[in-house]
Amino acid sequence: MGKINKDIKDLSKEAGGKVKARKSAEKWFANASKSVKDHTVSKHSKPFKTGMIHVFRYEKPKHMKTLPWWDMNPVVLGQIKSSTGRSKENNAKTQSEIKLIYKDIVKFLVHFGFDFAIRQYIPELKKNQKVVSYESWAKIALCDFQDLNGIGINEVKKAFREHLKTRSKRKDI
Repeated sequence: MGKINKDIKDLSKEAGGKVKARKSAEKWFANASKSVKDHTVSKHSKPFKTGMIHVFRYEKPKHMKTLPWWDMNPVVLGQIKSSTGRSKENNAKTQSEIKLIYKDIVKFLVHFGFDFAIRQYIPELKKNQKVVSYESWAKIALCDFQDLNGIGINEVKKAFREHLKTRSKRKDI
C-alpha cells in the first residue's frame, strides 16, 4: 500500500493539489470507461476477480428494506477463493488475479479498524461494472463516487469512530 500512497502524493503534486488530482482522476475514469483504446478501465460483467478493484452501480440490494444504509457506487477490492498470480500488463481485461487469502486480509483490515467497510454484494444486482488496472489504483483511490443511500458522509464518519471505540475494547484483536 506504500506505493499507492506515494503515487497519490505524486498525482496530487503534479496536479497542483489533491482536489485538482481528484477531478483529474474522475475525468480519467470517465474517459477511460468509454475508450476503446484505453485499457486501464474495462467493462466487466462477470463475478469479482480476486485482487482487482471493481467499480459498479448497486442501487437495489437484496435486503434494502432492512439495511440502514449502503453505497450505490461502491469501489471494491474483489475477494473470492480462486487466484493465480499477477500480470505486469497495464490492461484491466487481461491481468491475472492477485493471490489474496481472505482470512489474512480480514485480519489486516481488523487491525486498523477497516473491517467496518467489509461488505458482500450479490453479483446479479451489480450494474455497469468496471475493473481498474493495477497501475491505476492510485487514480481510482482519488475518485469520489460516493452515492450513499440512507446516510450522509458525516454520519458514516461518526459510525466509523464509534466502531473504532468499541473495537479498542475487544480483546480478540
